[in-house]
Amino acid sequence: MTTNEIIAQIVGGVLIIICIIIPQLERRKHMILLGFFGNVLWTLQFFIIGGAVAGGVTGIISTARSVVFYSFAGKNKKIPIWILFLFIGAQITGVILTWNSWFCVLLLVSAFNIYGQWQENENVLRIMMAIATMSYGTYCILNGLYTGALNEFLQTGSCIVALWRYKKGETIVSNNQC
Repeated sequence: MTTNEIIAQIVGGVLIIICIIIPQLERRKHMILLGFFGNVLWTLQFFIIGGAVAGGVTGIISTARSVVFYSFAGKNKKIPIWILFLFIGAQITGVILTWNSWFCVLLLVSAFNIYGQWQENENVLRIMMAIATMSYGTYCILNGLYTGALNEFLQTGSCIVALWRYKKGETIVSNNQC
């Protein structure tokens, strides 16, 4: 293994930990912030291994998406729908420029992530993350990226646990009530 490959694997190990933690955070703003750092590392990993320009460009778009959605997360205003279309358009452009039939799966995954971050409800974000990570995990298996698949399926499991932990609208009735 070259030095770059070793560094990329270390970054990948840190990413696995980050991806497991993200759904466990209580607030959407914190999930998006940690996702930002994950996207930066993900992008860095693609550029470290070299030759993965499409993955690096997708990472840059994901990092920009995290910055925009984080900036709206602390405010009591809705994210304009044009932002949603801007990021979907950026992903479509990336697919067209680096066309490969597998990129359709990546586009779908990105759309789920964009929609989840656009919503105000943390559990909607967790559900979209679970769908996206299952899809991307399948993509990884089909392309022989088994550590990537492990990362994605661990994050799917973390999303499911977090959905169970943060059930919305559940009422708790005390046994001491008359």
